[in-house]
Amino acid sequence: MATPNLQTKLWLALRAKVETLVLTPALPVLWLSEDVTLPAGNCLEISYQPNRPDRLLLKGSAPHERLGILQLGLLTPYASTSHRETVIREIAGDVADHFVVDEALTYLDITVKVYEAPEVAQTFKDEARQRLVTPIIVRWRCYA
Repeated sequence: MATPNLQTKLWLALRAKVETLVLTPALPVLWLSEDVTLPAGNCLEISYQPNRPDRLLLKGSAPHERLGILQLGLLTPYASTSHRETVIREIAGDVADHFVVDEALTYLDITVKVYEAPEVAQTFKDEARQRLVTPIIVRWRCYA
């Protein structure tokens, strides 16, 4: 394979961080580009959302500020157990804690950084898949 372009390097730096996530019990990871069957239990679904680059300097070869969101969706089956929302938030918080502010996520010659504390958003129902979805939002930045 040839040397990856900038867009691929950004994605691979973030994907590598997701791949180091260790939870007990382990959660399967669903990458949007892969066709997989939804597991019966909890899992994480990964969504990569780059924003448009911002030109900070006049020189054409100067780095651009590149921002984006890595969204991890904690998918959990419907359940009527007590404290279900608390359990979901605890798992989502553990995932958020894995992404440390200002940690350098490097792939080849680029470095991506999480620039603010990840947030756990409101859980919502995904009726089509019969799952609760709790978004974990990781905002990242790179100058390249």
